[in-house]
Amino acid sequence: MSRVVVTGGLGLIGSAIAHELHRHGHAVTIIDDGRNAAAHPPNGVRVLQVSVEQAADYPTWATGDHDTVIHCAAPVGPVGILHRSVLAEMLSATDAALRLARRNAAPIVVFSSSEVYGTEHPTGQLVTPDDWSHRTEYGVGKIATEQMARRHHHETGLPTCVIRPWNVTGPAQRADAGFVIARMARQATAGQPVTVYKPGTQRRAFMHTDDLAVIVRSLLDDTTGAPWDAKPVDAATPKNAVSMLDLADMFGTGHTIVDPVTEHGPLFREAAAGTKLPMPHPALCGWTPLDRIVADVTAAHAHQAAA
Repeated sequence: MSRVVVTGGLGLIGSAIAHELHRHGHAVTIIDDGRNAAAHPPNGVRVLQVSVEQAADYPTWATGDHDTVIHCAAPVGPVGILHRSVLAEMLSATDAALRLARRNAAPIVVFSSSEVYGTEHPTGQLVTPDDWSHRTEYGVGKIATEQMARRHHHETGLPTCVIRPWNVTGPAQRADAGFVIARMARQATAGQPVTVYKPGTQRRAFMHTDDLAVIVRSLLDDTTGAPWDAKPVDAATPKNAVSMLDLADMFGTGHTIVDPVTEHGPLFREAAAGTKLPMPHPALCGWTPLDRIVADVTAAHAHQAAA
């Protein structure tokens, strides 16, 4: 059994990882200030409802307590990042998480994002846009997060794993943050047509949070060699590629095509209008099919509505 701290452990990805590790006997501590909370912690898991920075500056807790740090804390969601100081928050939280790892001489997993490939014309290379928006700032923040993690590995030699997830979703995902499957599931559960952001032909490949959580747990079994050399690796499920119009049809309540700016205001930015898909064979590949993902998320929203 290892002792693991999960920053952002009440959010979508962090909570799934916390539950998976707890189920397999790891001692888990969650650090989460509650702003992006999406799920309840497992029974018996310690939760510190503070920022990562506050936790890192609390030396009697931070020194020598944990074997691994998993850093998930960050602003999230196309809508959730609006009106947030996205870049400043990312850099500050990542610096604090890296300090936790150094103080404990612990391996660290740092979550980046497929947003590092850009939103206008996605490629297999990093893209640094020259415009500004909250979404641009998010992508740049994730690039900076990766570089901080790689510098940390270079300076300390501590095992460092940098993961770029592609369109991760699951039952705990919040519709109000702007995530497409969660938003569609909430609308369909209410018997409403789901909204598709124009043009509707844009394609994404969705990955189940449970798959990502299992992958992360398996990584902890051996922290030597790749992908613990700080070279970023993609986590995705390419077989789940789908257009937004075809995705909408899976919910069975019809759809309407809308301009997202009319719903969320001029600061909102949609991702690429065309194809934004991972390479056919990412290093960390999920397996849950898209229809199961849609069913899981819809069932969760139906349960919430009933409650």
